[in-house]
Amino acid sequence: MLFIVEESRKNVKYLGWATCLRHTPCTTPLFSAMLYDKKNVKGRCFVDVRDVLRRVQIGTQHALDVAFPPRCAGCKRSGAILCAGCFAAMQPQTPLPCRQGWQALRGLFAVNVYRGPLRACIHALKYEGVTRLAEPLGSLLAHSYTQYGIQADALVPVPLHSERYKLRGYNHAYLLANVCATTLGVPLCADVLIRSRATNAQVGLNAYERQQNVVGAFSCMASPTTASVYGRTIVIVDDVCTTGATLDACAATLLQAGAGAVWGLVLAGSPL
Repeated sequence: MLFIVEESRKNVKYLGWATCLRHTPCTTPLFSAMLYDKKNVKGRCFVDVRDVLRRVQIGTQHALDVAFPPRCAGCKRSGAILCAGCFAAMQPQTPLPCRQGWQALRGLFAVNVYRGPLRACIHALKYEGVTRLAEPLGSLLAHSYTQYGIQADALVPVPLHSERYKLRGYNHAYLLANVCATTLGVPLCADVLIRSRATNAQVGLNAYERQQNVVGAFSCMASPTTASVYGRTIVIVDDVCTTGATLDACAATLLQAGAGAVWGLVLAGSPL
């Protein structure tokens, strides 16, 4: 979202909200965080509010880290949100054996097994609000994507139901997929798949119960959104896979919308 201000030597006048598609950095020191387009509007600066807020957030977080050093989510040692030792322990292994028998999912790739530092980091990201972990964990997904030789036309995160999203405030699968897609340069289709029915948590359910729990839980947005997946190879991104019931349900929905093939990519494979 952008808004425009008019610059002069003596005053700054607010002009209202607008959208700027083409812009170059403004060289005026007073508006160093703003965006300026000489061709479109002379003498006006376009301020990207999201970019300004992001810069403020990064600066604030850096100051907090200096004053109060964070603890590693993996080993709890002070100094970094994820220490080098724990990050090294989570590096992708050879393709892990995963449960088979899916109806729609072509196959599944997992970075590592659900244990140790990786398990602790996933738990912190998903349940403790440590969203900063999405950056290193998303980079692990990107590394695995390259190492396993995956080829996809788009990445799709497993969606949250709107009610759960309101409670949590974010979708961890989207955060992971966004970092992964940005790192790889692969398109991210975050709005094509929705969770249209609230479901119980999969934790504690057996394989059959997990499969029944997600029946009819997902749907695809109407055209033209589904055009982004039609005939294409899609990779669904999530944090953990146990039986693959959720991923398989997502894959079935995407195939019904016209996707050519659907694979899964997760941080961890977990035994039931």
